[in-house]
Amino acid sequence: NCTFTMYGGTIANHEAGAGAAIYVNRSIATILGGKICNNEGTLGGGIYVRGTNGVLNLEGVEISGNKGTSGGGIISQTGGVINLKSGVIKNNYSSADGAGLYVSSNTSFNMSSGEISGNTATSAGGGIYASTNTTFTMEGGEIYGNAFTAAGKYCNVNGDIINNISGGTINGGLGESFGGLLAVKPASTGLVDINITGGTFNGGKAPLGAMMYLGGKNVDMDITGGTFTGGTAGEKGGLFWIGNGADVTISGGSFTG
Repeated sequence: NCTFTMYGGTIANHEAGAGAAIYVNRSIATILGGKICNNEGTLGGGIYVRGTNGVLNLEGVEISGNKGTSGGGIISQTGGVINLKSGVIKNNYSSADGAGLYVSSNTSFNMSSGEISGNTATSAGGGIYASTNTTFTMEGGEIYGNAFTAAGKYCNVNGDIINNISGGTINGGLGESFGGLLAVKPASTGLVDINITGGTFNGGKAPLGAMMYLGGKNVDMDITGGTFTGGTAGEKGGLFWIGNGADVTISGGSFTG
């Protein structure tokens, strides 16, 4: 395994098929400052993380203005791990899924602080797109102002995954069809397990499920804490839209208009 450490500086205006700025292949990359901006790649406009030993640690870095088909800012596949402890992932663009981050295929994304904002995906997951046996853990930080532009897809966090949210804030996502803050519509064989024990969920706009759209018989959500305020639905579900066999249990938390 190799190691890569970045303390500052700027990596900008590069192009590649995968990981236009940095490609992490079964290695450990630690970025403690600087900027990764305005790069463009098919997979991972900014950074590509691959392999069971691939680890990306982010603290105090800005990842912005990057473009990719999948993963405008970052993409991780095949068992990689991403740890966001501080820093900003903002204003990235994806012509398909995951403008901020795209995580799939046994990848883990752990967010303890930092910001994911202003990212736009043409298809699904303006902030984060997660699928295929992936784990997303959020203990702090803020996700806000992310969007998609195509109909029938999702915004912020979605896919066949495990979500554990115990802190942080998810604000003001825009879903043009459903799920302004969080939308889940798994494949027929997928499983989505969502555990919310804390955190703050504000705003969110979508025709169906302004805050959360939960559709699919394999969706299981348990809410024991957290604060939920002020969603705006164009048609149905100012807070939640729940259907197609989804299982939701609420035993705590605060829900206000």
